[in-house]
Amino acid sequence: MKILLFFLWIPYFACSQPQENDWVKEYQEDYKNVVKNFYTLLYNEKTNNQKLSEIYWDATLDSGMFKKMKPYLKELTGGLSKDEIFKIIDKAEISDEGLKFGVYIEMSFSGAKRIYFELGSKDLPTIIQYIWLSDGALLGSKVRNESPTQKLLLVGISNVKDGYTNVREAPSNEAKVIDKITDKEYFYYVPNSNSDWVQVSRKDDIKAIIGYVYKSQIIKYFEMPNEIQKKVAKERKSD
Repeated sequence: MKILLFFLWIPYFACSQPQENDWVKEYQEDYKNVVKNFYTLLYNEKTNNQKLSEIYWDATLDSGMFKKMKPYLKELTGGLSKDEIFKIIDKAEISDEGLKFGVYIEMSFSGAKRIYFELGSKDLPTIIQYIWLSDGALLGSKVRNESPTQKLLLVGISNVKDGYTNVREAPSNEAKVIDKITDKEYFYYVPNSNSDWVQVSRKDDIKAIIGYVYKSQIIKYFEMPNEIQKKVAKERKSD
C-alpha cells in the first residue's frame, strides 16, 4: 500500500512544479544557437547589414542597422569576449511567457544587467525578431530614434503571499500608492536592470502602464507555480 501511494504521489508532485511548454525545453539548445550565431556576426569585422538581416529580422527595417548598433555594442556584449558571451548564453533562461508562438531568452551579465532576445517561432527558429536592452527598450526602436521607444512587457506575479504589492505613482517608497496587486493575479512589467523599480500594467499594452512596483517583489513567468503558468497561458492564447 505504501509503495502504491508513493508512485501515485510522484506524478502529483511533478505536475505541481513550474513547467514550460515541452517545445521550449526540446529546442532550447537550438534557440541558444541562434543567439550565438548573432554574436558570431557581431564579433566579425566583415559583417555587413545584409548578413545581419539574415539572422536579425529588425535589421531588415533599416539598411544601416549594423553601423547604427555600434553605440550599443557595450550593452550587447558587456565588454566580454565571444567565448565569454557563449558561456552566458549556455546559462540563459528561456521562457515562452504563456504565448502560442515565440520565446524570450534572458541573458544575465555581471552587475545584474539583463538583455532579452525574442525569437518568433516555437519550431526550429533561424532568426531573432527583436532585441530588448537592459532598460526594457527595443534596440531597433532606439536605433531608429522612435518616440516613444517601444518597451518589452513580461508576465509576473507578486511574491507577497496572502497579501498584495503596492503600485506607486513614482519609483520611490515615498511615492503615493495608487493601486494594489494581489498575489492571486498576474500582471505585466517592463524589465529594467538599471533600477530597483519597474513599470507595471494590468494589460499586455505599454500604453496601459499604471505605475511602479519594487522589482524584488516580482516572480517571473518561468518561476511561477505550474497552475498559475497554465492560467496565464490559457488567457494569453485566447486573446
